[in-house]
Amino acid sequence: MHVATDIRKDMFTISVRGNRVSTDEILPDWSLRDRLGIVVREPWGSLGASLLMQLGALLHYEARPDRRARSAQYPQIYVFHVGQMHGDHSSFDVWPPRHEILVEDDPAALLAAINDRAITRLALPDVPPHSTDFLKAALTGWSDESFLLENLASAWAYDSGGRVASYDLSIQSSADELERMSTWALTPEKTFARYAPMSPSELVETMQIGPSTENDLQQWLETLKNRMNETSASTRESIENRRGPGQSVRVQTFRLLSTQEVLTRL
Repeated sequence: MHVATDIRKDMFTISVRGNRVSTDEILPDWSLRDRLGIVVREPWGSLGASLLMQLGALLHYEARPDRRARSAQYPQIYVFHVGQMHGDHSSFDVWPPRHEILVEDDPAALLAAINDRAITRLALPDVPPHSTDFLKAALTGWSDESFLLENLASAWAYDSGGRVASYDLSIQSSADELERMSTWALTPEKTFARYAPMSPSELVETMQIGPSTENDLQQWLETLKNRMNETSASTRESIENRRGPGQSVRVQTFRLLSTQEVLTRL
């Protein structure tokens, strides 16, 4: 749970419609019960919303600082992989593995998965809108629609490249700590090579990740190994090149969506 200490408010510069705002203002009324969901439709598409994901983690701990230590826990962030798994997000502390959900490419199934995790804040790829007729065909689709309308506090469209047209929200950061999480995600072989030779006790001593146990870290390594090739090394290299490795400032933009607009983009 490195994000508990690695992410700070002063790492972000945030603007809404051109006006500077605080971290609290872009996710208003964030509470102890909030949960952030990221929908992913392509290999590592979520990196286009990495700053929003990291901001959600920060607010999870800001809502109750005890979550960093005395009541230690991972942030309530969930990644919904549509059609197939698109990369291991443990470098962002999307953990344990059940926080990454494989969902068939069907809007009713995706809506159900989002509702089942009680997601209150949602980021979706900026895809063309479609009909909401699926709500009539799905079993109790009317109930799923009502729950989303009641439960979802805010939602945004994002692009895998980090920029959407006609955006409302801009987040930027020059913090190396934030950028490293994306680098780790795209180079799992290096992480595995570094930690795999260590004994369980050496893992705990070296990583110093809160109350994580030997068993926790061994299972993390096993998961990292098993998911390493979800996206090929060449695909990950291409994504890293496209992102612009070594950028001094990372800027990502997002467009605010109404709940009805969310339903047309699932």
